[in-house]
Amino acid sequence: MSKDKNKLMDILNYQKDFYGNEIALKIIENTVNNNNLSHAYLIYGDDGLGKKTFAYRFAAAILCKGKGIKPCFECSSCNKLINNSHPDIKVVLGAEAKNSIHIQTVREIRSDCYIKPNESDKKIYIITNAQNMTISAYNAFLKTLEETPEHAVFLLTANNIEALPQTIASRLTPIELFPISDNAVRECISKRHPELDDETISNITVMSKGNLGSALNRISDENFSLLIKNTENLCESIISKKEYFILKSLNVYEKDRLSLIQMLSQFTDCLREVMLIKLKSSDIKSKNITRLASALTLKQTMDLIEFSQEVKLKLDTNVKMNLMIAYICGGIKKIID
Repeated sequence: MSKDKNKLMDILNYQKDFYGNEIALKIIENTVNNNNLSHAYLIYGDDGLGKKTFAYRFAAAILCKGKGIKPCFECSSCNKLINNSHPDIKVVLGAEAKNSIHIQTVREIRSDCYIKPNESDKKIYIITNAQNMTISAYNAFLKTLEETPEHAVFLLTANNIEALPQTIASRLTPIELFPISDNAVRECISKRHPELDDETISNITVMSKGNLGSALNRISDENFSLLIKNTENLCESIISKKEYFILKSLNVYEKDRLSLIQMLSQFTDCLREVMLIKLKSSDIKSKNITRLASALTLKQTMDLIEFSQEVKLKLDTNVKMNLMIAYICGGIKKIID
């Protein structure tokens, strides 16, 4: 099975659950219930926010034959969508590379959209990463939008609305997706990965910054466990306030500049949560972060965030790693003393 096929099936398997973005979900409900469907939509937001999943949910609601709230996920239409066998949904999984959607693909869509639906009132076209159409593909798609048959609905996804030509964007109804709450991230991870303990889930939640896709990708990352362990070691060394332990936690990166940058990014995320805890604006339940919050003042936390950002910039240069690690150790010790 291809990589794109695997992604598609994952979307279909989990598309019953869509966490957060209640306003966007309300748009689906109002549009379908009031029979106020436009011919083309743009679902946009950062990578990992669930744009493809939302597009499938929207398509399911449009085609749903059940009564009450749509999609019902129980009727024949919903079941066909979940099983990836609905004849009235066409999908173009655009790649992330620029110019990856070509004019021939758009021409095929244009020809197909004039054919009436097989079993529904509407025929839906989901086009992901629409920002990566070629210029000729955009021009062909513009003609399609200008002459869209009554039964055709286009659901496009993109990183941001500005990534599309104005001539295209102005003909699309925009729906923006946003990062979700920590509680929603935690709930989803707990449901999909019951094997993870609470501390790991809390750490992933901190790292995700409300981006569920990012959180789930980190779980499948082979280096994730090591990243968490090394970040925890640094936090523990700072709690102890002993220079030897700080240096020991950093020395594992003496020959791995990239991993040190990644760990410092995770450490910075932890510090931001510490700051929120001190401002009483966080519900993170990580024992590690709670202990770190108890060991640092608000000023120390802010200074460590600033210092970590400075260090990451220095690591982009050709500075010697042994000298850099000594510099980091000294800088941290100076702040926490």
